[in-house]
Amino acid sequence: MTHDIEQNAPALSPTRRTVLTGAAWTLPVIAAATITPMAAASNAPVLAFDKSTYNGTACGTITGAYVTVTVNNVATAGKSVTTTLSNGYKFSDDTTTNTQVSGADGRVNLPTINVPSSGGSAVASATSSNSAVASSSLSAPAIGSAHRYFHNKNGNSGIADFTSVPNGSTPVGGIGFLSPAGDLYWANNGKVATGVSKAVGGIDEYGQYVIEFTSSNDGSVHRYSHNKNGNSGIADFTSVPNGSTPVGGIGFLSPAGDLYWANNGKVATGVSKAVGGIDEYGQYVIEFTSAPAC
Repeated sequence: MTHDIEQNAPALSPTRRTVLTGAAWTLPVIAAATITPMAAASNAPVLAFDKSTYNGTACGTITGAYVTVTVNNVATAGKSVTTTLSNGYKFSDDTTTNTQVSGADGRVNLPTINVPSSGGSAVASATSSNSAVASSSLSAPAIGSAHRYFHNKNGNSGIADFTSVPNGSTPVGGIGFLSPAGDLYWANNGKVATGVSKAVGGIDEYGQYVIEFTSSNDGSVHRYSHNKNGNSGIADFTSVPNGSTPVGGIGFLSPAGDLYWANNGKVATGVSKAVGGIDEYGQYVIEFTSAPAC
């Protein structure tokens, strides 16, 4: 059902009551504005980095950074400031935290900052005893620790780098990587799933990349796919018990030792180990071993 809206209705002229009401409501705004300068004129220290962003290179250093302490816009000495670095950036003494007292010029000159071998982005945060806070960005071109060796039919080979994959990630197959934080990455396309506890990847019968994975939130199982045209998506397997382990080839091994294939249900019981994939005919296969019977 649609509703027609009149576009040419004459504008209503405000009544005297409307004008007076609007004016009354503006009074608190004027009063609040007069309070602001009084609040600003306090003895609370204010912190500020000399730059909003410090740029470096992987394995390099950032020098000359400092934090200025002011009180009522006047540089102030004798104020304790603690600066903390994130994401692998460290000071020259191999620590991530530095505490100093501001000098006569109000400055806290920070030690040399070492950029991690992986580069990437981080934050420098400064705090003082009165809870004043300031922050600045640390940045260096990312150098990923994830790679892929390839060797084609013509005998050509090489290594590709995946700079968008976090350091310490685990390759799971199908150009998939599981980060220490439980995020699933595919090639250089970035994060494709979060809250992942287990994953295994490969190629399906259509030649597209696939990664089966288990959610750490509720134990449910899913499958990420990415085809040659760049299309991707995630499928859910609701017939597979929660907490099951993906073994490849759309196979899942349940905590009870039952083997499931996609949403076709249970295909074997008493299974101790399994691994799946695609065979030379393009069909799904899962090899498995049986648990000893009592």
